[in-house]
Amino acid sequence: MSTNGVVRVQEGTAEATSEGQRSVAIARGSDSTAEATSGDHNKAFVNGDNSTAVAGSTPDAGTGGSRNTAQGLGLCWIFRQVS
Repeated sequence: MSTNGVVRVQEGTAEATSEGQRSVAIARGSDSTAEATSGDHNKAFVNGDNSTAVAGSTPDAGTGGSRNTAQGLGLCWIFRQVS
């Protein structure tokens, strides 16, 4: 689990990364990744082995913003703003 840019809990091979105010990333499952980056109030939640959730931006996407949410099993990318 990572909040506000700081990893709070790291267990096994799951990785969580966050940047920005009140951003949260939680990854559960072997080799899973959750990223809440490139904005504030972004949230990424993933549950399941080899799963990925990205809220905000990835280097190749060229997008970003704040108040994005991504959650799910498997692969999930969300780049839109949620009110």
